[in-house]
Amino acid sequence: RYALQKADEDYLIKEMTRQKVELPAMNDRVGLATYFKFHSSDYHWDNPRYKGVVLHCADKKIAKRAKKMLKKLPADEWMDKLRQTFNTSGEEKINVEQGIFADGDNKYIDKLVFKKGDFEPLMSYPFTVVVGKKQKGPDDYREVIEQVRKDYRSYLNAFWMRELQDFGKVEINQEVLKTVNNH
Repeated sequence: RYALQKADEDYLIKEMTRQKVELPAMNDRVGLATYFKFHSSDYHWDNPRYKGVVLHCADKKIAKRAKKMLKKLPADEWMDKLRQTFNTSGEEKINVEQGIFADGDNKYIDKLVFKKGDFEPLMSYPFTVVVGKKQKGPDDYREVIEQVRKDYRSYLNAFWMRELQDFGKVEINQEVLKTVNNH
């Protein structure tokens, strides 16, 4: 009977933890974004990273045109706009690599942004340019989502434990305690 009761209580604890901590940490986008906003300094990188694109172009004219076009657009629209503008007729005039690059991640970024190393241009795309900026930390929680989820889960767990402790405070009635000790 006690083993069954303990298993039942363990199941209830796991289910409550899942509902109060695990599900919000995985699915609560607003909560994750808010948590990141207030703790963004915890996610700064030791070395700056480059957030942007590497454009491998068929000729210099396309490279200039693409670079000029991207400076006017938000970063999340870059890939679609490049595909629609330059790679429409089945012939690819531009090859794109987009992301967040640390020093050593991409030989083109290393040479053009961090001024280290060297690279050989691609045969079919001899002109390589970069568009983006160096950053000391992420702009959005989705760039470091796993770490933010882990920290948000810890925060939710600590908050829930504090809530349980506040709810289940023990109060000792001293007068009743005195009568118990006398018998």
